Amino acid sequence: MKPKVLVLFFIAVLVLSACGQKTLSEPITLHNQDQEEVTFPLEKPTVFFFITSYTWGLCHQQLVQLHENLGKFEDMDVEMYIISKDLPEEQLQLYKELEGLYGKSLSFISDPDLELIDHMGMKNGDVAYRGYGMLDQDGKVVFKTVNDHWGEQIDKTVEEIKDEYNNLK
Repeated sequence: MKPKVLVLFFIAVLVLSACGQKTLSEPITLHNQDQEEVTFPLEKPTVFFFITSYTWGLCHQQLVQLHENLGKFEDMDVEMYIISKDLPEEQLQLYKELEGLYGKSLSFISDPDLELIDHMGMKNGDVAYRGYGMLDQDGKVVFKTVNDHWGEQIDKTVEEIKDEYNNLK
């Protein structure tokens, strides 16, 4: 009886440890809207805002709210990116549009193979869920939140990101 209990115990430990937050086994290099390489993890924690597509619609509404409230993130020492599977040249269109409206835009990251999006637990078929999350400087997923309306709920979004950021310290 004891061997069975020990085996079940070790299986439970293995299952529980595998359910923890994922860490990148090796760096992932992707491209921004200017087709420049960006390799994750970075030297600082990184906040990602996930969108499904650069085309006009719900994602645009969320990005407008985000850019109107970027000042709420100024006290955080993090990198911030908008990420989707769109190609850099497609993302550049939206980047320029946001830059024209607000004088600046967060950089976009193109993840056409959904590699980082999947690592972050934000893959939804062949696109990303809408939402946000954080990767620490060691490549560990700190948290992720699926929320189609994260921009409209920007105060809640900012609060969660800041709480998770403060827990890193």
